[in-house]
Amino acid sequence: PPRSTLFPYTTLFRSPTATFDGSQTATNAAEDEKDAVLWKVSSAGTSLWAQTVTDLKSSVAYAVTSDSSSNIYAVGNFVSGSSTNQKHTFGTGTSSVDGLCTNDCFNAWVWKLSSSGTPLWHVIGGGVGGPTYPDILHGVALQSFTGDVVAAGAYGSDATFDGDSSFALASTGQQDGLVWKVSSQGTTLQVMRTQGASDKDEAFRSVAVSGT
Repeated sequence: PPRSTLFPYTTLFRSPTATFDGSQTATNAAEDEKDAVLWKVSSAGTSLWAQTVTDLKSSVAYAVTSDSSSNIYAVGNFVSGSSTNQKHTFGTGTSSVDGLCTNDCFNAWVWKLSSSGTPLWHVIGGGVGGPTYPDILHGVALQSFTGDVVAAGAYGSDATFDGDSSFALASTGQQDGLVWKVSSQGTTLQVMRTQGASDKDEAFRSVAVSGT
C-alpha cells in the first residue's frame, strides 16, 4: 500500500515563518537566507510535520532516506558565519550548535529524525572550506544489516568529523570526494576520500549500499 512521503526542501524564506499545506509551520531565523526543510506528507496528501535546520546563514538539504522503522536520515550542508551568528539548530526544541569555523565556511551534516519528526541526533563534518570548495553531502544510503548510514559528497579543506580528530582528512587544496559512515546511533565509524591532482575537483553526487 502507499506510504507517507518525505520531501527534502531548501526554502528561501521571505518572512519569519513558512506554512506547509496550511497546517505545518517552520520558523526561519533570518529572512532572505535559506533554511533546510524536511516535510513529511501522508499517502493521502495530508501534511504530517515539517522540521528545519535553522541558523542565521544558509542551510541546504540535498538527500533523504528512511529505514525499516521509518526513521529518517537527511544530509546537506550549512554556512558557518561570524562568531555572533554561527549557531545552528536541528529541529524544534533542540539546542543550537556551533559550526566549525567563524568565517563563512561550508560544513556538511547528517541528521536523524524519528518517523514522527522528533530530532534524534546530528553530526557535523568539515573544516574551513568556503563557497568555492565547500564541505557538502549529496547522497545518503543505509546498510540494511547494520543500520549504518553512508553519506557521500566532498570536502574542501583539512577536515574533521563529529569533533573526532582520529577521523581527520587532509585536503589537496580543492575539493576531494568524501564518503562518511555513521552508526545508527550517530557515531562516526569511518571516513574515506578520493584525492586527485591539486588543481582538480572530485565529488560524489550519490551513493548506494549493497546488501552484503
